[in-house]
Amino acid sequence: MAAGRRKNDPVGQFHFRVEIDGVTAGAFRACSGLKVETEILEYAEGGDNTQTRKLIGPTKTGNITLRKGWVANDALWKWRDEIVHTSGPVKRRSGSIVVCDDDGSEVTRWNFHDAWPVRWEGPELDGRGAEVTVEVLEIAPERLEKK
Repeated sequence: MAAGRRKNDPVGQFHFRVEIDGVTAGAFRACSGLKVETEILEYAEGGDNTQTRKLIGPTKTGNITLRKGWVANDALWKWRDEIVHTSGPVKRRSGSIVVCDDDGSEVTRWNFHDAWPVRWEGPELDGRGAEVTVEVLEIAPERLEKK
């Protein structure tokens, strides 16, 4: 734990890293979509007209969207391209989103499993702009767990 942060202080959202099996793509600047949701199955029980029962349905993991400054490294493009041009099984990868403390030590991590890239988005280009180019990768994991 960093010297300036107490145990129950909130952790900043700005210090994290992304690890993906077999893909080295540099530092990411944003991550969204860490989400797990369980469907509600409503059931009207015969003879009880005053309420419905709420049963636990299937659990779904949301897609994770990663944004990073574009560099001359096409690892993310190649992974997405494998999905489009492969006639065999899809190359799924697992990885982690790791939240770090101010000193770089790990605070917590979310491990995603059997993910594949559903969308790659290239940088917006503007000859008048001064922004950094950004690429976006959206991945679809089958499972998300917090460690």
